[in-house]
Amino acid sequence: MGKREYERTQGKKKEHLAVSLDKIFVRDGFNSRDMTKPSTLAKIARLKAAYLRGDHVPMIEVSLVKNRLEIVDGECRYTAACQAHEEMLAQGSPGIIEFHVIWFEGNDIQKMLATITANEGEKLLPIEVCDVVIKLISYGWDSAKIEQSLGYSRQWVDTLLFMARLPEQIKQAIRHDKVSSDVAIKLYKKHDEDAIAIVQAMIDGSSGKVTAKSLPKKPTASLGKYAKSLAESSIDLDPFEGLDLSDDSINYEVVLSAAALRALIAIKASNYPAQQSKDK
Repeated sequence: MGKREYERTQGKKKEHLAVSLDKIFVRDGFNSRDMTKPSTLAKIARLKAAYLRGDHVPMIEVSLVKNRLEIVDGECRYTAACQAHEEMLAQGSPGIIEFHVIWFEGNDIQKMLATITANEGEKLLPIEVCDVVIKLISYGWDSAKIEQSLGYSRQWVDTLLFMARLPEQIKQAIRHDKVSSDVAIKLYKKHDEDAIAIVQAMIDGSSGKVTAKSLPKKPTASLGKYAKSLAESSIDLDPFEGLDLSDDSINYEVVLSAAALRALIAIKASNYPAQQSKDK
């Protein structure tokens, strides 16, 4: 049944249409969601169970493309319905004879925007949203138009565009929840292509998801006792005792209390005239 015929017979564009599953197709590369990641596979399994039980599942949205119904929103539901249908047939049941869908009104750009803004189901991850943003850029959109249409800040759009440039190995690690996007971005900015091996090593050495807390911390020299000695002008303590200061690759972070900072400034000021005389 064509779209115009459907509208004449049903009268309402948003009223559902019952079709067979084989009339529906998924456009290759249209959906930015990674259908192989564990969370998505688990979601499909839950939806499949719902179809098998006969529970209500929200309808998918489709558009008419060359006399076929293309999915705009609901690929997980469609995949689950197909799996449930096959299982029903294997058990001698007729399967899902009628699958209910609703029309989507809009062009390709509006379809892409709908994949981000759709209210049904699981939201796209940022790494998946960045793929949609790149497609919008290819249609001639600029950052300002993306900000306005999606309600994003300029900083977030810039982050998405940078994320889109990450190597595919790192993108897959983010999609499969092995490493957080902020860690991946930070490492890639600092190490460029070498970040691929660094991220993989961190994943191999971690029992869970690699997050910002997993990054090695800068060694810190505690100056608590040193600050007290400066303030009281008593014993001479070395706050760097036990630290290897010959290694320039290690960036030591020195923590000073307000009292210690005032003491250091006072010492520097008291030595300044003598230093001037020495220089002369």
